[in-house]
Amino acid sequence: MPFYERLRPNADRLAQLLGDERGRELLAELQKLRRSSGHAGTGPQWAGSGWASSARPGEQDEAGPVGAWLAEPGEGGVALRPRDDIPAPQRADWAQDGYVPPPGTARRVVLIGESAARGWPLDPVFNPAAALRRRLAAAAPGRFQVVDLAKTGAGAADLITVLRQLPVARPDIVIAFAGNNWSLPPEDTSREPCLPAVTEIRDLLAQALRCGGYGAMRRAFIDAVVLPRARQFCAELAELHRGYGAEIIVVIPEFNLRGWRPPGDVEVPVLPAGRLARWYELYERAVQACAGNQWREAQSLVASLRELDGGTSPVPGQLLGRLAESSGKGAVARAELEDSRDAVCGLFIRYPPRAVREVQQLLATFAAENGFSCVDLRRELASADLPELPDERFFHDYCHLTDLGMERAMAPVAAALLGSGSGLPQTESGVGRAARAFAHAHAAVHLAYQAQPASVVRPRLRAALAADPGLAPLMSAVLDLLSCSRPAWIHPVAGELIARPEVADFAVPLAVSRGLSVELWVLRECLAQEVGDVAGDGAATIDLLELPDSRGHLPPNCTAGSFYHRASARRSLLAFAASGPCRGVLDVTYRMPTPVSGAVSVSCNDTGIGELQAQRRWSSESVGVPAGAVRPGVNWISFDWPVAQPDADACYAADATALACGEFPTVLPVFGEIFHAVLRMEHEPG
Repeated sequence: MPFYERLRPNADRLAQLLGDERGRELLAELQKLRRSSGHAGTGPQWAGSGWASSARPGEQDEAGPVGAWLAEPGEGGVALRPRDDIPAPQRADWAQDGYVPPPGTARRVVLIGESAARGWPLDPVFNPAAALRRRLAAAAPGRFQVVDLAKTGAGAADLITVLRQLPVARPDIVIAFAGNNWSLPPEDTSREPCLPAVTEIRDLLAQALRCGGYGAMRRAFIDAVVLPRARQFCAELAELHRGYGAEIIVVIPEFNLRGWRPPGDVEVPVLPAGRLARWYELYERAVQACAGNQWREAQSLVASLRELDGGTSPVPGQLLGRLAESSGKGAVARAELEDSRDAVCGLFIRYPPRAVREVQQLLATFAAENGFSCVDLRRELASADLPELPDERFFHDYCHLTDLGMERAMAPVAAALLGSGSGLPQTESGVGRAARAFAHAHAAVHLAYQAQPASVVRPRLRAALAADPGLAPLMSAVLDLLSCSRPAWIHPVAGELIARPEVADFAVPLAVSRGLSVELWVLRECLAQEVGDVAGDGAATIDLLELPDSRGHLPPNCTAGSFYHRASARRSLLAFAASGPCRGVLDVTYRMPTPVSGAVSVSCNDTGIGELQAQRRWSSESVGVPAGAVRPGVNWISFDWPVAQPDADACYAADATALACGEFPTVLPVFGEIFHAVLRMEHEPG
């Protein structure tokens, strides 16, 4: 008898004891004890490590680290020399300025912040520090020395570390341009003294979820994580001012409200079955009301949606915000689009950095109460037609600024330093057309990876070509890599792109991928419309679920990928490419994990091609794809699922337990799952 057979009765008994909610809570407590004893196993990376010390230097310190530099006192003040103990990948997140001489008689101005302050994706060609440096040099030669300490990916702990190190650099003025990364889940609370231990945060969120659902969890996350980070950052700035006499200028980040859309696979978290069905019924009516410009009805429907979802869906604010924008109601549009932007904060859904409304307001209040200069980008980056909303021309994506946006942001900063009010003229950055074009193209790729629709990605590609038509060959090469047969590494264009340092990080994963994610299909479609010809897959059999990489199909939440598609929204999209007229048969293996009523509607490019009967067990069916539904180029197969009927209490309990165990919650409902989707093509003659 194998040894494990002797353990089976014990295992069965443990399963019985731990199989209910009380048992899951007990297991979570045991796992916490195991982690605290130093025997943590693998799991979600809640904890990380950093190379920078957070020790506060004393007033008598003469030297020490300052970010990626080492302060060296000497004649004329403190010089900053690049540290040689930082790994190259981490060093690349900082400015590439190298040695910074002592300021002499100049006033030292230090800029700290995240990737928006770093100037992604134009850095190192151009960044906010360069824009500020050029303005100050033109208006007051020799009076200021601008030191760039912004860091791509800087979290609250990184910023606080730099603030505590700053006294050894003897800054006269500190420009704080940050707040976008504070809404990300904590990684290492030992470096964030303002936060409780990670286990306490998990328990707090789990308890809020059990008592009030995902809306309560979201509110608890903002109160326990986001706002304490912002308050700690402000407290460190105030201490720097009081203890060392540094002047403070606060720059409040802005978000590209007009040029951003919520990802299509994020609609609403799990609601009780009746409320979820009602939510989708009202959602469809709200879409129709907005399309018909029926303002009062749309307002009423959006209010009902929010009452049902507790403010956890980005959809209601997006609908009413776009309607208000088109109707010229700027203040209403801003409020609604901010609600849409902030709705997912704290839900453990994948989303790019953003400064939520509470952070923006806290920074403004902090500056006003302390008498610090404040540059509010919500005002400085305003549109001419609707000044309550930002101008899309100033943004590359969600929060990163174009060179025009950086110039616009730094003009009032320079004015505050010079004491000249807001009268400094706006100027051109001097960025070359090739650099500007590549930045737009880079942003387009980034937007595609962030699940933005073609209507958002395509304008960036057009801006790239408008800036420099000479970028078209590179964009065509990327299209070839996206369109060629897999594995792509055998295609000559793969080697050509990998050899180019500026695109190697993007090309290498594509070269070894087995398939394309939906996001990259959007990029492929947009590139084909701008620089390419129609390119079909040229295969008789196309696997629509070919895995893009070893991580599987990544869901929009923070849980691990899977080797089949899980629908977190009512519509699932899969793509294929055709070079000419064709027809085919779609073989599908699918299921709906919760009870539903109704069938799955299947379409090809919005042409209905069939239905799949609701099945809770894995089931296989075939659907014909007529030639009239297929077009040359990228085609989209959509599955419109009936509304799921989840057991909300069970979902809340399971996600609360996951949080308590150090795992990520699921949050979103699962409408359907697709294990197999193969298209057998027959090309039409001629």
